Amino acid sequence: MPTLGSVVPVLRKSGSSDIASPPAGWIGSKLGLKGDLVTLDANGRVDQAVAVNVAITSGSPRIAYLSQNVAASVAQNTAVAIEKFDDDTLISLPVSNTSDSAAIPTTLAQVGKQYQLRRTNTTGIYVIDTLLTATPVVEVVGIDPRYPVGENGGLLICRVLAGARLA
Repeated sequence: MPTLGSVVPVLRKSGSSDIASPPAGWIGSKLGLKGDLVTLDANGRVDQAVAVNVAITSGSPRIAYLSQNVAASVAQNTAVAIEKFDDDTLISLPVSNTSDSAAIPTTLAQVGKQYQLRRTNTTGIYVIDTLLTATPVVEVVGIDPRYPVGENGGLLICRVLAGARLA
């Protein structure tokens, strides 16, 4: 069974990567792991996409992901590298619902559906929340082949919708 608690794995990215180092740098005083979902705050600083136990919706700030680890001791405005999502970027995320402890099985019916993401309260990782579909940010394009269909807490392969991507 997959273990919740790892960073978002990027499965495929064809063509050239759009790696950026926003001029305002890091938000400061926060830990960031390579692959973590991030956004830019009102001052243009790279920050965590959302706090723990919060959903990422189409109304949330647009997202990218960290290309490096950032220690909590890294000072505000320090340059960091982020990578932007595009149509060719696929990510693999655990499937869950609004309860951190309620991993649910993958199903073929989930493929083609659009969902919101949620950052869990217990581990701070991102999951596909199958109960949240009103304002989606990802579309499921397949089931991660490392786990069989029906795996409780299995992984789904997703594409971040264009409207949710950091430009």
